[in-house]
Amino acid sequence: MGDFFVARAARRRGIGYDVVTQLLDRHPGAWEIAFQAQNPGTPEFWRRVVSDAVGPEWREELRPVPGKPHIPPDHFIVFTIEATS
Repeated sequence: MGDFFVARAARRRGIGYDVVTQLLDRHPGAWEIAFQAQNPGTPEFWRRVVSDAVGPEWREELRPVPGKPHIPPDHFIVFTIEATS
């Protein structure tokens, strides 16, 4: 998946949360979700979704944007969804 965006009119209704949790359930394995922390609400959204999915078993990394040293680094949440039998 390259991008995830919830239209403004659909925000704060749980739609994005539901879509992401279903996606994670359907595709277990290693995940890295990147986001820009300057986007209002974005860090809180991803941290909550991932914490609900895997508990405290995730980490957040800052990574420079390739070829764009003048902008803030991207944040990456790194975690693994275990397959269920």
